[in-house]
Amino acid sequence: MADGDRRKKESGIYLITNEVSGKVYIGSAVDLKHRWSQHCSDLYYSKHRNTHLQRSWNKHGRDVFEFTILEEVPNKNLLIEREQYWIDYHLEQNFELFNICLIAGSNLGRKISDETKQKLSEINSGEKHPRAKLTWEGVNDIREKYKERLTQQEMAESYGVALSTIQHIIENRNWYDPDYEVPPKLGKAAGERNAGAKLTWAKVDKIRELYAQGDVLQKELASQFGVDKKSILRIVNHHSWQRKSLQGATTCVTVDSSGNNKKEETMPHEKKTREDIRLINEEIFLRFLDGLDGFVLLDRENFVYQNAHQSIKLCHTTCGTIWSVKIAKFKNDGSRCPNNTCKQKRRLQGHSLRKRSIERLEALLEELKSEYTMIDSENFVYQNKKQKLQILHLSCKTAFTPSVDNFVRRGTRCPTCSHNHLKSALKPKQKKKKKQPKLHAKLGLVSNHRQHETSIKELQDWLLSENVDFVANTRNIIPPQELDIYIESHKFAIEFNGLYWHSEAAGKAKNYHYNKTRACQDSGIHLFHIFSDEWENRKDIIKSMILHRLNLTKNKIGARQCEIRQIDINEARHFYANAHIASHGRLRRDCNFGLFHDGNLVAALSGVKPMGGHHGNAVEISRFATKQNWSITGAFQRLFKRFKQWAQSYKFEKIISYADLRFGPGTVYKSAGFAHKKRTPLDYWYTDGLERQHRFKYRAQPGIPEKQIAEAAGVTKVYGCGSNLFELKLDNKSQL
Repeated sequence: MADGDRRKKESGIYLITNEVSGKVYIGSAVDLKHRWSQHCSDLYYSKHRNTHLQRSWNKHGRDVFEFTILEEVPNKNLLIEREQYWIDYHLEQNFELFNICLIAGSNLGRKISDETKQKLSEINSGEKHPRAKLTWEGVNDIREKYKERLTQQEMAESYGVALSTIQHIIENRNWYDPDYEVPPKLGKAAGERNAGAKLTWAKVDKIRELYAQGDVLQKELASQFGVDKKSILRIVNHHSWQRKSLQGATTCVTVDSSGNNKKEETMPHEKKTREDIRLINEEIFLRFLDGLDGFVLLDRENFVYQNAHQSIKLCHTTCGTIWSVKIAKFKNDGSRCPNNTCKQKRRLQGHSLRKRSIERLEALLEELKSEYTMIDSENFVYQNKKQKLQILHLSCKTAFTPSVDNFVRRGTRCPTCSHNHLKSALKPKQKKKKKQPKLHAKLGLVSNHRQHETSIKELQDWLLSENVDFVANTRNIIPPQELDIYIESHKFAIEFNGLYWHSEAAGKAKNYHYNKTRACQDSGIHLFHIFSDEWENRKDIIKSMILHRLNLTKNKIGARQCEIRQIDINEARHFYANAHIASHGRLRRDCNFGLFHDGNLVAALSGVKPMGGHHGNAVEISRFATKQNWSITGAFQRLFKRFKQWAQSYKFEKIISYADLRFGPGTVYKSAGFAHKKRTPLDYWYTDGLERQHRFKYRAQPGIPEKQIAEAAGVTKVYGCGSNLFELKLDNKSQL
């Protein structure tokens, strides 16, 4: 990285101010930006060393704290001296300080010996660490349980620590023990101890027993035990689920020559060679063949098993047919004599589909034996699903002949008793699913549609009382979207946003409000958004804003008729609380200016240090408002001129401001010489259907995402339109 690309570190003295209580914290830092970030991080995670500052942060929140650079000190050796000067200065001015120690001090340049470092390490290691969650006893248990193949995730959940902590303990990177030998990495747990195991040892033994008897195919075993055929193949060949005792012995299941008696033998565990495996597979196949009646392997004396795809010649003794077939087809897939007569017999007697159909029919007749019975069931031979049955209904003595398919699958019953449309007993009637509650009910949101309509009606009645002609609920202006109120004479529209009906819970998309605003702009229309809680709580201010945009304000004067003064922060807060839609917010003590007419404050403008620190040496216009029902021509230009002089005297490099697109694009800034920089991402709040709440209230916590916290609190998102960011660069060389 080139030197010019590196961030320049600024050293100096800084001030952290609580705008509510007025208390301050004074400190020095070699890197001011990094120190402020460190303060914010420690305060956010409630681990700041200054308990007074931490308690104030927890009580008032992040928004009321302002970080200010009191003095830049390029010479790092003078930091402590200048810090002490500013501490003494603020004490003389009767400021309340968060500083616990009023004597400036720093570890800058202090060298710690290796012996001291070792002592500090011993003091803060293991159980002695102030935030230790484990003890040496617990650490030793973790290392022993790992050898017993307990998963690291289970141990992390059991001991309430992170997975990485368990890994570091096992690797002896944390809780270092010189006598502990790091075990080799263990493979996946075998058998029942594997987390993904679908079988148990009892089921595995049953599979091997059934397969050794030769009466069942591998695919049937796979279907019966809920695994794939490949798993069955590996089990019966002892490639998986191998028993290993502590002495290195293998317990396996064997079958005697008759194929009936099961034996358990314990043999020393030795790695099998390919020849051993071939001989085992050959024995299994020959045993399987011997268990089948009517099939003979030709030239059995010279037979040598090679693999499952090997072709062999078999003779069916019943019909005398000789044919070639692969071992896998014969043994695993059930391929038998290709003679047509034998195929027909198998189709009638032993086909697996036929067996399942017979089982279903027998199960249904057993279940319905109190109502229905089959006539001449002793001589019944199943052929296919279209075969006709002779069924007698015991209640009305009606005999009817449904097909097997209609009776078993489609539920055909006695025609006399009108049971034709009953469902099959093998498919029991499913319970009707409960209707899922709407999202607003699930989250506990309030969706008062009647109140929403009442508020819109109230707004419309007020406009009529002001003799304003408008069109309500029209889709002809920006089709297909609807405008709640449209005033054609002023190209002005109002969108009344009910908190629930315009939230994510009601299905409103993230860009819904912005897209409607943009569509109006493209048509030359100014769209004014009102949230329902704003109408309930700031109704008079909204009415004043609407009258101003319609040029219907009753009190009109020019800014030259007013006197400009600097006002204190309390007077500014009181004015904005009654004049600004967002109340006063964050304010700076020495950056509030007002216009006075006949001794009354009628307009005000305030500045503040921008949040985030990414705007550099800038000041932000945080508030501008005029008194309710007053229109002062040129008020912003005159106040801004005084504000600009103040900013240059403090050597700020630029002035920035945001224009909320819900109320307008910020035309006044362009007329004052500002340049449009960008449109910010969409802002959003959380709502319970009654009022909006700042998103910081539900910010993510360690291990818990913001979405999960919001859902637990029963709130949902409602989006705004974003803001336009404006910027004006200052020329500090010119003397104003």
